[in-house]
Amino acid sequence: MLSARGRTMIIKCKMCGGDIDFIPGATYGTCEYCGSTSTIPQAEDENKLNRYNRANHFRRQCEFDKAVAAYEKILEQDDTDAEAHWGTVISRFGIEYVEDPATHQRIPTCHRVQVASILTDEDYLAAVENAPDEESRRIYQEEAARIAEIQKGILAISANEKPYDVFICYKETDENGQRTRDSQWAQDVYYGLTEQGLKVFFSRITLEDKLGQQYEPYIFAALNSAKVMVVIGSRPEYFNAVWVKNEWSRYLSLMKHDHKRLLIPCYRDMDPYDLPEELSMLQSQDMSKIGFMQDLLRGVQKVMQQPTSAPQGVRVETATVETNAPGVTSLLKRAALFLEDGDTASAREYYDRVLDIDPECAEAYMGKVCAETGCRKESDLGTLNYCVDMRGDWQKAVRFASAGQKQKYVGYMASVRARVEEHCHELAIDCACAVAVGRGSRAKMDDALKDYRANCLTKGSESTDYSAEENASWHLAGYQSIRNTLAQMAADNAPRDVTEGMLKVAAAMFGQIKGEEERAQQCLVLAEQARQKVIYEKASARRAAIGMPDLMDAADLEALAKQFGQIPGYKDAKKQAEQCLQDAENARETVYNDAVEAMQEAEKGNFSFKWEKAIRMLAREGLNGYRDVEELRKQAEQRRKECENAEEKERKAKERKNKRLTVAFVLVVLIACVVGWFVVTRVIPNNKYQRAVALRENGQYDDAIAAFAELGDYGDTKTQIAETWYQKALLSRENGMYEYAYTIFSSLGDYSDAAQQLSETKYQQAVSLREAGEYESAIAVFASLNDYRDAETQIEEMKQEKYQQAVTLRENGQYDDAIAVFKALGNYSDAKTQIEETKYQQAVALRENGKYDDAIAVFTELENYSDAATQITETKYQQANSLNAAALYDEAYAIYMTLAGYKDVDKLLVEDDNMVAVAVAVAVAVAVAVAKRDAKFAVGNYVTFGEYPQTTAGEDMTPIEWLVLARDGNKALLISRYGLDAQKYNTINTGVTWEKCTLRTWLNNAFYNKAFNSAEQTAILITNVDNSKNQCYSGWSTSGGNNTQDKVFLLSYAEANKYFGVPYGNSSNTKSRVAQTAYAIAHGTWASSSNKTADGTDAGWWWLRSPGNYQDFAAVVDTDGSLRNITVNYVSGSVRPALWVNIEALDATSF
Repeated sequence: MLSARGRTMIIKCKMCGGDIDFIPGATYGTCEYCGSTSTIPQAEDENKLNRYNRANHFRRQCEFDKAVAAYEKILEQDDTDAEAHWGTVISRFGIEYVEDPATHQRIPTCHRVQVASILTDEDYLAAVENAPDEESRRIYQEEAARIAEIQKGILAISANEKPYDVFICYKETDENGQRTRDSQWAQDVYYGLTEQGLKVFFSRITLEDKLGQQYEPYIFAALNSAKVMVVIGSRPEYFNAVWVKNEWSRYLSLMKHDHKRLLIPCYRDMDPYDLPEELSMLQSQDMSKIGFMQDLLRGVQKVMQQPTSAPQGVRVETATVETNAPGVTSLLKRAALFLEDGDTASAREYYDRVLDIDPECAEAYMGKVCAETGCRKESDLGTLNYCVDMRGDWQKAVRFASAGQKQKYVGYMASVRARVEEHCHELAIDCACAVAVGRGSRAKMDDALKDYRANCLTKGSESTDYSAEENASWHLAGYQSIRNTLAQMAADNAPRDVTEGMLKVAAAMFGQIKGEEERAQQCLVLAEQARQKVIYEKASARRAAIGMPDLMDAADLEALAKQFGQIPGYKDAKKQAEQCLQDAENARETVYNDAVEAMQEAEKGNFSFKWEKAIRMLAREGLNGYRDVEELRKQAEQRRKECENAEEKERKAKERKNKRLTVAFVLVVLIACVVGWFVVTRVIPNNKYQRAVALRENGQYDDAIAAFAELGDYGDTKTQIAETWYQKALLSRENGMYEYAYTIFSSLGDYSDAAQQLSETKYQQAVSLREAGEYESAIAVFASLNDYRDAETQIEEMKQEKYQQAVTLRENGQYDDAIAVFKALGNYSDAKTQIEETKYQQAVALRENGKYDDAIAVFTELENYSDAATQITETKYQQANSLNAAALYDEAYAIYMTLAGYKDVDKLLVEDDNMVAVAVAVAVAVAVAVAKRDAKFAVGNYVTFGEYPQTTAGEDMTPIEWLVLARDGNKALLISRYGLDAQKYNTINTGVTWEKCTLRTWLNNAFYNKAFNSAEQTAILITNVDNSKNQCYSGWSTSGGNNTQDKVFLLSYAEANKYFGVPYGNSSNTKSRVAQTAYAIAHGTWASSSNKTADGTDAGWWWLRSPGNYQDFAAVVDTDGSLRNITVNYVSGSVRPALWVNIEALDATSF
């Protein structure tokens, strides 16, 4: 797919199909997905770019003939197009790019090797000549050189293959992965031809022993040597299948140069007119006819009886080289001189020339190994720091070597292995030192050691790029200073910032290294120092935080004294303990002295409140039990009571004196009151009453109310207040203050006709609201009046007016306002239907204005109204057309795919070039994603999923590593790589099966909830766990119990035997042995120092779910990898959880 993003354009990567963003005029770009740098076409025309993309798609789908044809069409318009020439040549050579699992880089594979080197190909030379700049030219040249090396290797293998008489071409499997009938018929033909003494290439049998290798060298050799090709098929699509067509089209090309070759199409259950056009011109055979095999044999034998010439291909070139090349001995000498001078490229070239003459020359193969590893002479191989005996050239050298040579070669690698073991020993010390000084975790160091050992001993193949110097020193760089640091720490008896736990882990690591007992003891001593350091620093920090202590700090100081007392020999801890105790004593003594002084002060004044102060001071919590505090407190309590009694007697005497004075004063006041009463109750109230009436008559209602209120119960004051409020309410209503008038009338209750005036006030308010156009409020007020006056008539008239208003708003395109009005009308008339109609018209208008998403949202709200569902489809269709016209092909395609069968959508998807390009891109993206996921979850791979503690302290949550045991479509069976925890099969020793054991409960509850978050748990499948007899060891008669359904489970014996090859009895099988995490070991699992895992770690035994020889025994995989059984409540076994997961769901959890 190609599209424009503003000024930036996109083309698909030649290597993986990912996006390469580029600005028109750029000559190369980098893929967003695989990171490869590729040349890009010089074209700003997107149609031309689409043609490039289509050609590139054909090549990546291995449809090489279509790819060549597509590139040649581009060249017909411009034969100086470098990128089209380059595309032609890599399609002609059948180049497919795959991911190198070691480097994750894209490397070429060759499916159509040619005898002539790619470096001499006309299209390659044209690409280099017409390259737009030096960088593009460099990319073409480097990539061609890589392909040339691959080509050379394929030709070298092909040269050793014996010639074939007949090549059978057919489709092996169908779309479901099942064997085709074509394959069965091809096998019958194979046996029929071989019975006649013919040598036949039939991939199902011929390539059976080539599993895990590239097939191209053998296919190339067979195609070039075979005099006859038989193409078998029962369907047109089988004849045109990618790899079937790849083979017969290559053979047709060979026939153009050798007219004595013969290709025979053989069909069955199909019309011969449906054969591919290229094969339709050839004489074909109907396999269903009687005598088919005899006719085929006659045709083959006719060709075989013709005089033969040297076959075209590799062997012709080899013969020519042998005729014109110098002798092997002189070439070997020249190559050796190049090695001595460090010219490895020339040395390799000459060794290849030797092998062209003598493919079984051991010295030449070993010379190539020297050149590849930088050795100046053969004996230098014994000085390497990594093994190279996994390299193909080394293995060929040993294969073709004499007994003396072979002994010498084996000696080289023995020296290397001894050196590697020595380096591993040193690296183990370095790793332990790194942990001891806080420069790394044990897990990281264990991985470093394991990777180094694996790289040096088992990965020295051509795919691994090591230099001798790098392998000899990488693990030592910087580590000498770490050893010195540990030595200095031991000398200073100071752990620095390293924790007690890390030092103990380091001690355990040293304990496993021969001769490192002294460093192990040093780490234990430092660990104790680290422990004391932590206690000292925490206690010191707390003491500093206290500062100048008071009584409340006394208890804390005593607790700190105990902490310092735990480490009396560390620094000044003993002195600090004594000082804390002294500070606590001083704090208490200060408060004690203050309390005694308070008692002395109270004794002088003899006041109860002073004694209360002294009592509070003596009662402070920190003084409890201190000296004679309890006795002093009792004395103070007694003195306070005595003072309180004296004070009470004095108070009563004063009260009696005050009573006599009060009686005389009251008599004087009473006489004055009688005189003033008449004035206050008769003269003054009457004057105030008349004044209040005058205020009301003048409209000063608030002042009148206040005046009447002052009179209290005088005369009819309360009635006058109500009347005043009544008149004020009438005035307020006249002034339009309806709410205020309403409030007053409500407060008057049953005074006069206040209730009647309340309804009238509401009515006038509603009329006023209607006149102001506030229909909703007016309707609400009228509705509250029930049948008062013409309220109901008023409501009906207003609703009619609102309904018409909504219709008018809709006609004017004010849809939201119209909807709001219709909603306000509630159940009036057909208002609800009108709301849906208004939304419908709104959605149509939105669509006409290009607001497709908004229109779809509105149509969706309408659900079943009218043809809303159809309008949604039509809106999407118009939206897709609009996006397509705007060159937004991706978005248009996504919508078209939801509209299958609607109008001309199906036709657009297959005929519109832009939609086809997007479809190709989508298919590629999906294929890449699926392939990446499938590769990740290939059987035998390790993946991470969930988290669980794996360090000794258990304070971490480290990702869990799982081994992929099996695949079933999108489901994968996983088992933990390590023993994760120490658990009993059952907590009590009793007869039990998997269904009832406590380990099953723990796995599906505590472990499940701790190890996996909610998103991860959705990916774990419920498994029907088979506990039948066939899952148990046949030699034991115990029962496995009922089948269960579990999310997490243990393997049965049958499953362990299937996936790990667990035997009964003693075993040397390292595949079934398991290492355990530090967390599991800390919790009680047992590891054997005499039985090791494949990577050299002490092995532990692990539980199976099957029963043992007795019902209270359970099956286990022992430390030597064999089947054993043990009591169910034994504690030292490790747990390896197993589970089935949905790998598609795992992708959703960012797995």
